[in-house]
Amino acid sequence: MNDERGTMNENQKRASCARRRVLIVGLDGATFDVILPMIEAGRLPVLARLIEGGAWGELRSTLPPLSPVAWSSFLTGKNPGRHGVFGFEEIEPGRYDFRPVAARRSGHRTLWRMAGDQGRRVVALDIPFSYPPEPVNGLLVAGFGAPTGEGSAFTWPPTLRDDLARRFGEFRVAVPGMKASPPCNALFEAWDRILDHRGRVADHLIREEDWDIFMMVLGVTDHLQHGAWTYYEPLHPDSRRPEAPQFREALLRYYEKADVFIGRLLERVGEFGHVVVLSDHGFGTTWRGQLTRRILVEGGWLRYRGWLGAGARVMDLAHRAYDAMPRLKKFLHRRPADRRRLKRAAACAINWSRTAAFPAALGWQIYVNTRGGFPNGIVEPGESCNALCRKIKERLESAVTPGAGQRLIRRVWHRDEIFEGEAAARAPDLLVEYENLHGLAGKILQVADLDEWDLVGSHTMNGILIASGPEIRATHLSGARIVDVAPTVLHLMDLPVPTDLDGQVLGDAFYPEALEARPVRMELPSQGASPATKEPALLPDEIESVREQLRNLGYLE
Repeated sequence: MNDERGTMNENQKRASCARRRVLIVGLDGATFDVILPMIEAGRLPVLARLIEGGAWGELRSTLPPLSPVAWSSFLTGKNPGRHGVFGFEEIEPGRYDFRPVAARRSGHRTLWRMAGDQGRRVVALDIPFSYPPEPVNGLLVAGFGAPTGEGSAFTWPPTLRDDLARRFGEFRVAVPGMKASPPCNALFEAWDRILDHRGRVADHLIREEDWDIFMMVLGVTDHLQHGAWTYYEPLHPDSRRPEAPQFREALLRYYEKADVFIGRLLERVGEFGHVVVLSDHGFGTTWRGQLTRRILVEGGWLRYRGWLGAGARVMDLAHRAYDAMPRLKKFLHRRPADRRRLKRAAACAINWSRTAAFPAALGWQIYVNTRGGFPNGIVEPGESCNALCRKIKERLESAVTPGAGQRLIRRVWHRDEIFEGEAAARAPDLLVEYENLHGLAGKILQVADLDEWDLVGSHTMNGILIASGPEIRATHLSGARIVDVAPTVLHLMDLPVPTDLDGQVLGDAFYPEALEARPVRMELPSQGASPATKEPALLPDEIESVREQLRNLGYLE
């Protein structure tokens, strides 16, 4: 898409000496599988311009590729084994219950703190899973994952919510209070209102506030894909429904709206600023996460109560009916109390005293039911646990599509392979990386072999990264990881990079002479404790508010 150029011109050299401001735009769940065809069609002129003149490439997310995990790794520059966030929910110690995560990140400093400790000022708007908001040198508005109630203090300083409400009207967390699937006009109208409101807020903050880092995350790309992706995917039966063209176009239209939004922000940055556009994960077509549960059942590792094994068959039929009948799901979820009873019933259906392993929501994570780790643990820690993990890994990785034999799971990872740090022992034992099947229609898979229950639009490992500015050359990047973004931003701001980060500066993105003139500086990590060292606890109404957001996107049942 662009020619690699390695020489800075005089204007760029002068610009690189100016105040080092960085605009960061997050496009939650954005994928080049949508962006590049749209650029070729002339529908994303702003992103096309940034790619043409800058460094770009796929950005590898965390395992699992979930927003709270990935955004935490972006903000800290560290792997989940250090910051301690492993999913939308975390398992309660010594129990089989899950609770929504809060933004504790085990006390590790965020990009905001690293910059603020050096006297730099931050304005951060709609940052997912940053609740409760930490004190920053500047302004912070928490996004998706923050409680949406009237009394929710999701801004820093706490008075910022009322200040913005007086100027722009009611100020709430930027998430529609409705399900993404099936998509509908009410959902589109809700996002139009949010984008219009946040456009006015962002324009005010970027003009009136003093800032060195301005960051904003647009959640619309992820939300609309969760609702409309199956209509976009040629493999899925939804793509052949009469309403499919309308919903495919809606998905593309909101990418266009995001492109316009970025263009307006760029107008306020000026020629001397650097710009980073990224997504926390990609999006694509995967086999439904119930595959993990079904394989654990078939292997005898997950056991349900019931006479002569009928419990497993009954639960499988119940899961299929639940997924295939939206009206049944709505009926069972009439009230929070109904949802809690349904969740307890599902947990009680598991025979824990005979279960060796069980999955978390969506099938990305597997926990081994170890003695000492869980109330009814039956697997001895150590080699017995490791041997079981190897058997489960082999079984999962051998799963293929009906008929065509396409692998459904790219790889199953043991936590010791990917996590390191003080929180790694709390991680799930196994992490499942599903294969992205998008683009395989008419090649490997036989569409006739698939039904509506099999496939889903879901998160994938490869997100996007685009960087542009005076010191950034036009090049295609490979091997970039989400933990590399924070150290790269620190270097763009001429700040030292702490030596305890897992990420590194993406040197290939820079002009060689820019790195020669201003080499990367490293420093020992700050010994000062973060205000987030104490684990925050969500109140019961806050927990329900966050769970409702996760249900609206299909992350929880």
